[in-house]
Amino acid sequence: MAKDRPWLKTLIALSFLLITIPLFLPGLFSSRKLVYQGDRTSSDVTEANFPRRDLLGRSLKTGRFPLWTNLVGCGFPLLGEGQTGVLYPFNLLFFRLLDSVLAYNLNVILSFIISLLFCYFLARDMGLSRFASVFASVSFSFSAFMVTRIKFMNMINALAWMPACAWSIGRFAKGIEIKYLLLTSIFLSLQILAGNPQIFYITLLLTITFFLYLVFPQWRSSWRVSVKESLFMIGKALSLLAISLALVIALSMPQLLAQWEGRGVSTRSGGITQEEANIYPYNPLHLILFVSPYQLGNPAQHTYNDQRTIFWENISYPGLLTLVLALIALGKTFSSNRHTRYFLFSLTVALLISLGANTPLYGFLWRYLPGMNLFRFPQRFLAVATISLSLLGGIGLDYLTGIKSDSGGMRRNFASMLAFLSLLVLVIDLFCFASNQINTIDQPSLLEGRTIANILDGLEGEPSPGNFRIASLGAAETWTECYLKSSGWLGNLASFQNYWNLLPADYNMLHDVENIEAQGNYGIERIKFLNDWTMKFTMLEGDRIKVPDSSVRIWAVENVAYILSTYQVENSYLQRVYVEQVGFSQEERSNLPENLYIYRNTMRLPRAYMTSDYRIIRLEDEHIYTLFGRDFVPSKTVYLEEEPVMDSGCDSADGCESQVEIINYAEDHVELIAESSKGGLLVLSDTYYPGWKGMVDGKEKPILRANLAFRAIALSPGRHHVIFTYSPASFEITATLACFFWLACAATTLILFLRGKSRISN
Repeated sequence: MAKDRPWLKTLIALSFLLITIPLFLPGLFSSRKLVYQGDRTSSDVTEANFPRRDLLGRSLKTGRFPLWTNLVGCGFPLLGEGQTGVLYPFNLLFFRLLDSVLAYNLNVILSFIISLLFCYFLARDMGLSRFASVFASVSFSFSAFMVTRIKFMNMINALAWMPACAWSIGRFAKGIEIKYLLLTSIFLSLQILAGNPQIFYITLLLTITFFLYLVFPQWRSSWRVSVKESLFMIGKALSLLAISLALVIALSMPQLLAQWEGRGVSTRSGGITQEEANIYPYNPLHLILFVSPYQLGNPAQHTYNDQRTIFWENISYPGLLTLVLALIALGKTFSSNRHTRYFLFSLTVALLISLGANTPLYGFLWRYLPGMNLFRFPQRFLAVATISLSLLGGIGLDYLTGIKSDSGGMRRNFASMLAFLSLLVLVIDLFCFASNQINTIDQPSLLEGRTIANILDGLEGEPSPGNFRIASLGAAETWTECYLKSSGWLGNLASFQNYWNLLPADYNMLHDVENIEAQGNYGIERIKFLNDWTMKFTMLEGDRIKVPDSSVRIWAVENVAYILSTYQVENSYLQRVYVEQVGFSQEERSNLPENLYIYRNTMRLPRAYMTSDYRIIRLEDEHIYTLFGRDFVPSKTVYLEEEPVMDSGCDSADGCESQVEIINYAEDHVELIAESSKGGLLVLSDTYYPGWKGMVDGKEKPILRANLAFRAIALSPGRHHVIFTYSPASFEITATLACFFWLACAATTLILFLRGKSRISN
């Protein structure tokens, strides 16, 4: 009966895989609780990934497509940054249709489902039994590598497709069937759209090497028969691979071009150095984490001891039993199983690369392998080590149990029970690890900052965006205090409310208040540079922060109206706001935390203003010296890097009269009316970035880079209608072409599969 119904066994195996989801990710099938993990000085869940996707959802629900946001970093390219996954199909689907919390949670769950299913299919194609395939799938999908990176939504979205790429390229290698090569292109493209180019790069290397290993015996055999035929086979296969990569580029075209457009102004414009990639090294001593994941402590419980390294970058624990079974596979099946040999090779190379500067291989690849020098954290190659160990563990389980289709009934039942017990041990082991990493945050707690946002809007007279920006001072120190008070992020998260009340970047996006900071290492280089310099000379002394005048000048240029801090801030230009003095109700005052201080920047400039006093400075170091110097008066002088074309101007001593009114301020469209008796420069304290175009009275006019990082446009005397529009390089054209390629690729793949199915049934 079992032989007559193999589909039933497959269904049972897949059902077991899906049952593990609510076990490892409890409470996530709801819009009331958001999955939560902390980080070193914040959380990438609440301070990056969730707010940006929440903005995506709000935009899609109102019929807009968020290519740009003004809520962080004085203007930030959501699409050009890439990590938000604006074009990732499941982001578009879930956040368009569902509540943001539920959409976020389901996106996490879906990543684990994709990983589980395709890792199972990969193992089955390698010849593993169903039990062993389920074992390998659970081992990889719920490994420490996946579980500790739930906070990095873009990473697990991309990582989920790694087994899928290995499975499809393996099928392609078996029969050179185009449909599987098309699937490989689709899966690789989804990794790019998910927003993690490093995981895409690692998967691409794994895919290519796996394919070459699988087809090499065929090429060697054909070489012995006919050199000409062998060369033809090799050329055909490599040509198809090249076409597949070209298709990946075509399917990902809008995302790739958007990132390429900002290459000259982003923090990653020149790549990174080998020293930067090894700031947090993977020491050979950390290999112990493969056996004992909490040997050095657990940051989720504030017990991690080694502050020179990052816990979740160094760990990829696949289960202790997986390691034992992998050793059995290596010892007993190395000579008889070619998959054992390949995954030993991939495991070894991945570990050597992950060790970074501790091995010569990494330095060699850094210099000679294209793309290697673009990424931080060589430890990300532990993903390959994890999937290799998981599949080796499955091979070892099959060897240990000896399950064969022709085994006798009693022996087969014993082997099945042994395999089931092994799987049960693995699930318990990985569950214990995961339960010490993942927490959830109540949905109402996400909105605690609403009180502060309302107070700021009340102080200003009208709500942001487009009116004012804030700076969160001492946010990293406040998060650390909350983290220490809560002993990690596994317990009660109530103390973290003090941190969220600061509306730190990018949490502020949830409340439509603009912050000058943008979370993460990626950003507009000069904005990051300005903000870093602004903070460089502030001094934290006990419960007070001393701020130099030079920092306040930069805040003035950035349109910062208020500074929020849990510390008392000292500077003569910053005046503390006492909420009870500005007409708020008793309830509103009672909702304001006692240890939160709000300061008004009396030097603050409006979002848009006019001036005629400008100076030309072409060197960035001169910019910094001048902008921070005592002679710089933000309200009078603007610094440019090229001479503006102006019909006329006025001497500042003449008292040139001007007026600027913002009549429409949207994410990708700013519309103003500027009037000046003698003309001058209209300065907008929004980020200078490729793709923005300026129109004056219906005619395009060049945008000048002002005060190192912002926008200005020259105006003649009189009244002018000025429009700034964000129009990335050929986005509409590339998006249309990409949609065409997606439809054509999906339709072709479906037709080929249906034809194959028909051929089998006939």
